[in-house]
Amino acid sequence: MTADPVLRPPFDAPFDAPLDAPLLRRTRWRLAAWSAAATLVTLLVLAVLLYVTLNAALSGSSEQRLRDQATGTEQLIQRFGDRALPAVLGGQLNDDEHLGQPQFGGPGAGTVTVLVAPDGDVIGQLPVDLASQLPVRAGLSEARSGTVRLELATVNQTPVRVLNQPMQIGQQTWVIQILQDRTNEQRVLDTLFVVLLVGGLAVLVASVAFGYLYAGRALIPIRESLRRQREFAANASHELRTPITVIKGSVEALRRRGDQAAVASTLDDMEAEADHLTALVGDLLLLARADSGAVELRREPIDLTDAAGEALRSLAGTAEARGVTLRLDGSPSPVTGDADRLRQLFGIVVDNAVKHSARDGVVEVSVRPDGRQVVASVEDHGPGIAAEHLERVFDRFWRAPNAVHDGTGLGLSIARWITQQHGGSITAANRSGGGAQFEIRLPQAR
Repeated sequence: MTADPVLRPPFDAPFDAPLDAPLLRRTRWRLAAWSAAATLVTLLVLAVLLYVTLNAALSGSSEQRLRDQATGTEQLIQRFGDRALPAVLGGQLNDDEHLGQPQFGGPGAGTVTVLVAPDGDVIGQLPVDLASQLPVRAGLSEARSGTVRLELATVNQTPVRVLNQPMQIGQQTWVIQILQDRTNEQRVLDTLFVVLLVGGLAVLVASVAFGYLYAGRALIPIRESLRRQREFAANASHELRTPITVIKGSVEALRRRGDQAAVASTLDDMEAEADHLTALVGDLLLLARADSGAVELRREPIDLTDAAGEALRSLAGTAEARGVTLRLDGSPSPVTGDADRLRQLFGIVVDNAVKHSARDGVVEVSVRPDGRQVVASVEDHGPGIAAEHLERVFDRFWRAPNAVHDGTGLGLSIARWITQQHGGSITAANRSGGGAQFEIRLPQAR
């Protein structure tokens, strides 16, 4: 699995400290974002628990007072026995009950108690502002069927809690309806909500700031590691280029001095090895810069069929030397991307197919639009890829046991990187009639 030696990336591409800055900056913000997200989730859980707990405590206490008050009213009416109904209609209940009047002080403070007759009439001396508002209809019908109901409602733009408790007077079901003012309770909950919201936002902002600062300190060892890795790659490339240059210079000198068969064969081997080392260093540098996010791609309109055609033309000599025929079947397929990298992509995949084709074989390349994508296929008629190796063909330096060993082992890794950088995908499979098929999918330009 090899790369195209003709479409090699620039050998002397700059590789310095600023190239790591985008990667480290993104990592730093991601760490800060994770810190903020964890803080936000914790704050939300605590705020919800606090709000729900306080609301339940306030509601539970108020509801119990309403139930006690309703029970007291019911017991008062029941003391009249058979005279309960005439006593109710005649207004003979205990004066302490003050039916229909707001209560001030005592257990019933902030409440209004009324009796609702079966026909819907209200028993009690109602204030003028409440006369048209009572009874509250929420839960009243359920109470008449024998169910105690607690509802929330609004009366005269005042939030209230309404208890509807049925009771038997004579042969009829009456309803004790008690309204409780929830203004103070709602004010406490609203204040708590504002405090939680403002305080939570302040803590969240502080979390982002501290997370960002902490991430910066945490990335110092990583930054140092990247610096050392970068220096190693730069030094290694420099040290490798020097002997390569010497070897190639020696080859040229020896060629000028003599042409003995043994010397020529040795020199050919030396030159091939030098070319291999040159390709390997170039691929390593490209992948190292790609890993650090330092490689920037141009974004311009391009016809993918044209890119494939140019790559095939550059490989025509290689294919002819191996006795392989290259065929291109394409239609207009517009994409947006880096023309040089896309040509390199096709060069890698087609060169790989040529090297794995038998003599007098054919490598077929097709490029066609497919919906919102452009699909390119490169097929050869070689031995194909073993099923257990299909998932590894794009790994760096991986080669199948019976693979051709004249490449760097990085070509298909670079091809996958180029495809992913263009928002696409590349997959490998075996043809039904024998041979391998590589399929490239890229977004179609709109």
